Amino acid sequence: MALFRRRIEAAPLQGPTAAASYAGALVAGNNGKADRARAMRIPTISRGRDLLCSLAASLPIHYYLEQWTGEDFERIPLPPEPWMRRPEARVTRAHTLAWTVDDLIFQSRAYWYITARRAFDGRPSQFQRLPAADVLLDAEAFSDNVPLGSFTLTYQGNTIDPSDVVIF
Repeated sequence: MALFRRRIEAAPLQGPTAAASYAGALVAGNNGKADRARAMRIPTISRGRDLLCSLAASLPIHYYLEQWTGEDFERIPLPPEPWMRRPEARVTRAHTLAWTVDDLIFQSRAYWYITARRAFDGRPSQFQRLPAADVLLDAEAFSDNVPLGSFTLTYQGNTIDPSDVVIF
């Protein structure tokens, strides 16, 4: 039967396939810039993001002191600071770390605002994660993703003191 033996000549693929082209257009949009909402519509990106965020959120934070032994540095485990167990008072540690990783994936930066400091040494004891999409970092110059020189931070229209923010 000729119906099953008919040979079809296909033109060789050149450039991206239609699916890849569609996925790229979906993520990049009209202005060519990636958008989190658009990217999360693609199942592969959504699943990859979920795997990375859940893994990072489940990892413990350890605190060490390195001490010279004469030949090498020895790591001495220290008890965890209270913020290591729960950086934000209102949400779980896993929530804070997962959204921090999400900000790093989609915004290339993450911000934690220092809400409380220890009285005896001034070190941070409590944080609040600031959504990176809502923070404007204005600097004189950048080296890759790092601001050089003086810079200002603005969160939802309010200027924030950079010494009160941890930038990842």
